[in-house]
Amino acid sequence: MYYLSNKKGMNKNTLGWALILMFAIGLIFSFDKHHPHAYDPIKFYNRNGLSAPVSKIYLDTFNVSSSSGYSVDISGAGFTSIKGAQAVAMKNSATATSVPNISVKTVSTSSVVLNITEGNGSLINLLGSNVLLGPSTSFASTSGLQVAVMVFGN
Repeated sequence: MYYLSNKKGMNKNTLGWALILMFAIGLIFSFDKHHPHAYDPIKFYNRNGLSAPVSKIYLDTFNVSSSSGYSVDISGAGFTSIKGAQAVAMKNSATATSVPNISVKTVSTSSVVLNITEGNGSLINLLGSNVLLGPSTSFASTSGLQVAVMVFGN
């Protein structure tokens, strides 16, 4: 036991290292108390204020094969509830009338159904700018069309 103490008591170096080790352990365990937001989930808000936290986000980009009622399978994410879903259509369009518009028709814990339309083909020139007339009326051509879907839930 000579390495822990000498004839006059405990070695000063050993006592110093023991105190440093205890101080370091204390800092590690006190980190969570001094930084309570270090592990908080992402917070989501709606018009009523803070919404329940979201624990899962599904995100995928794919080519579509049908513009009317195209279904996206999200069952692999294992959602039990859905907070929201959104979709974005991406296509290199030559004219304003062929730009796709996309809407989420239905959403469930296992699928998202999309409708994709394009302009009705009626353009007017208003002060040098082409303006589409009326709502989108026809289902879009899926040639070269990609869709990105994002779903938030638990």
